Amino acid sequence: MRTIAEIDEDITAATAARRAILTGAQSYSFNDGQGSQQVTRASLSELNDLIKDLTSERERVESYGATDCGILAGEFSGCGL
Repeated sequence: MRTIAEIDEDITAATAARRAILTGAQSYSFNDGQGSQQVTRASLSELNDLIKDLTSERERVESYGATDCGILAGEFSGCGL
């Protein structure tokens, strides 16, 4: 499971990319920890979805990070979910 700090780094990068696009940048590059990403105006909705997903991931880690939770085959296990 990723740490809150790692997720926060990704949220910060994605938010900076979104802000750059909204203020007129045609494209913006950032590293999401899994490789370099190129974001353009056409992918603004995808970037918004990424921010939403990262925020949800952060909330899950905050809620269940100290328990014996795990993710197996795309499903939560051990969290009573």
